[in-house]
Amino acid sequence: MTLFRFLTKMASDDASIKLAFDHVRNLGLCAVMLGVSQYLAAHPALFSIPYSGYVFAAAAGVATTALVTMNAFHGLKRASEIEHPFVRAVTMWSVNLMGPAVIFAILTARPF
Repeated sequence: MTLFRFLTKMASDDASIKLAFDHVRNLGLCAVMLGVSQYLAAHPALFSIPYSGYVFAAAAGVATTALVTMNAFHGLKRASEIEHPFVRAVTMWSVNLMGPAVIFAILTARPF
């Protein structure tokens, strides 16, 4: 199957397009939260209360982990509703791999 055929078949399925864009948007928001967590951990004296930067960084990290997990489970549930089997398989693989890849890329980046 050529790439053009695959893209036209995927574009004809509204559920897969909506799922892909929703999933990427949600992962982008999680990446921003993880970046905030990393920034707060690197700059703990940002607030006048001692160690408050670490507390906010930990809270943002835990919230980000919960949101990425919920996003993955929601993506898998929605991907199972896609009609075309090949598009469903590709969408499920991308849903499974995108979240951990984004988190790993941000966590291994250099601090600010």
